[in-house]
Amino acid sequence: MTDKPPTVRDILRDWLKANGYDGLYHDVDCACLIDDLAPCGGDCMGCHVGYKHPCRPEDCQECIDTVGGCSCGYEPGMFVVTGVRQ
Repeated sequence: MTDKPPTVRDILRDWLKANGYDGLYHDVDCACLIDDLAPCGGDCMGCHVGYKHPCRPEDCQECIDTVGGCSCGYEPGMFVVTGVRQ
């Protein structure tokens, strides 16, 4: 019995790790980390490599300051993935 060849997900995960990236993000408000690539089952072909950052209210388009969270679903302790290393 031979070993199975790596999947595209395996190859992508290994490449991201080897090159210092934390995950993927898409320009239309979608992101994922290396250990959970494309959890939505979506097509990653339009995604960019990115770096993990803590969520900040200014990362949201419409922030709800009185509640301490953001209308787009981000909450303290969550993360965003962007193309900018901080």
